[in-house]
Amino acid sequence: MLEFKREVYKEKILDAASGFTEKEVWVELRWDPITGESSRILEEPLSKETLLPEELFKEGVKAFCPFCPENLEKVTPKFLPSLFPEGRPKRGSAVAIPNLRPFDRFSALIVLGEKHFVKLEELDFETLENGFLLAQEVLKRAKEVHSDLKYLYLNWNFLPASGGSIVHPHLHAFGGVYPSCHFKRIEEACLNYWETYERCLFEELLEEEKRRGERFLGELNGVSFLLAFAPKGPWDVCFLFPHKEDMRFLSHEDFRGFLKGLKRLFSYFKDKGVYSFNLVLYGSSPLPKGSFWVYGRLIVRRFLNSWGTSDMNAFQALHAEGLTAVRPEEVCEEMKAYFEREDV
Repeated sequence: MLEFKREVYKEKILDAASGFTEKEVWVELRWDPITGESSRILEEPLSKETLLPEELFKEGVKAFCPFCPENLEKVTPKFLPSLFPEGRPKRGSAVAIPNLRPFDRFSALIVLGEKHFVKLEELDFETLENGFLLAQEVLKRAKEVHSDLKYLYLNWNFLPASGGSIVHPHLHAFGGVYPSCHFKRIEEACLNYWETYERCLFEELLEEEKRRGERFLGELNGVSFLLAFAPKGPWDVCFLFPHKEDMRFLSHEDFRGFLKGLKRLFSYFKDKGVYSFNLVLYGSSPLPKGSFWVYGRLIVRRFLNSWGTSDMNAFQALHAEGLTAVRPEEVCEEMKAYFEREDV
C-alpha cells in the first residue's frame, strides 16, 4: 500500500538578525509514495519576481526566432515524405517540425501559434488545444511508422528560466524505445503494485488523495489535478487521466479538461508573480493492460534574483532530489479556489 512518509529535522542556531538570540530552524524530508524518491522542503519564503517577464527575458525576446512565421518556412527542417507527406503537419496555427537536435528515437517540436513572446495569461485555449492535439496526431503517426516506439511523452519548457532556449512557445513530442530515469521508476512501481494487487497504483493514489483532501485540487472533464506530496519543485502539480493508458487515444474532451486545468494554474501563477514552468506528460508504456494511467506533472521555474541565479543546484542536478520552499498543504486551498472558477 502507499506510504506518505515524512520526517522533520530541527536545529537551534544563534540568529544574527535578532541579536544572536536562539532560533529554531528546520528542514522537512518527504518520500514520493509512487517512486520512493526523496524531496526536501525548506524554511524559506518565496519572493515574487521584481521584473516583468518582458524585462526578465528581454534578451530572448530580441533574439532571432526560427519559429516566427517569416522564418519558419525558410529555416526549419521538414519530416521525410514517408512520415508526413506535407513536410510540416499543421493544425490551426500550430505547426509540427522535426527536432534538428533529437533527444530520443523520435523527436518533434510543436510550435504553438505565430506570436513570438507570450505571457502565461496570454496562452489562449484554442492555440493550446491545437498544439496538444497536433502533438497527439504526430505521435500516432510516429508509432505507426516506428513500431519499436514503446514510450510516448511530451515535454514543455516555457520561457528561459525553465531551460527553454527559444521564447516562442513550443512543445516537445517524443517517442522512445527506453524510458527516462523517472519514467522507469514510475513503471517499476506500477508493475510491482499490479503484480501484488492487480490494480493500478494511480487509482489508489487518487482515492487516497481525495480521501485526505489536503492536496487534491479538483477534476475537470474527468481529468484529476493534485499537488505532489513530495514536490520536485515549487507548486508541483500532478494530473491524472483515470483509466486512460495511452495518450494516442485521449479524446478531445480529455484534452479540454487537461487544458482547462492548465489555464487555471496559469492564472494562479500569474497572480503569484511567476512566469516559467516545466511540464511533462507520460503518454504510454508497454506495461500490462490496466496497470498504467496517462500521468503528468508541472513545476514552476524561476530565477532566484535579478542577475539570473538558477533555481537548480547540486541537490536537483546531482542528487536527483526535489527541492522547494512551498509546502503543498499550505497552498492547496488557495489553488483550489482557482479550479472552482468558471471565468478562467
